[in-house]
Amino acid sequence: SEEKAMINHPFLTHALGAAKVARAASIEAAANAIAEAHANGKHWDWVYSHENEKQAEKILYGNTSTGKKRKRGRVSDADLKARPKIVGHEFVIQSLILGRLVDDEA
Repeated sequence: SEEKAMINHPFLTHALGAAKVARAASIEAAANAIAEAHANGKHWDWVYSHENEKQAEKILYGNTSTGKKRKRGRVSDADLKARPKIVGHEFVIQSLILGRLVDDEA
């Protein structure tokens, strides 16, 4: 099962270069960890979810669809860049293939 395969993900993530890895029992717990880190002037780069990544993004950030117009000032580009990227199993597999954590912006 995918859940059994995920057991090694924290170790693999460290091996691929992540400086800090933490486990959250739910997306809500991850949201709390992100908020706490933000309040302390720190940030997370990625949140791994074994659920659907779009669903996890909605839970963490609400509806951030870029396909519809939104009111100005609601979510700035800086806020979007500061948000951790939601990743899944495919991200870990691609990172293993490349031998480093995949970063779309690099």
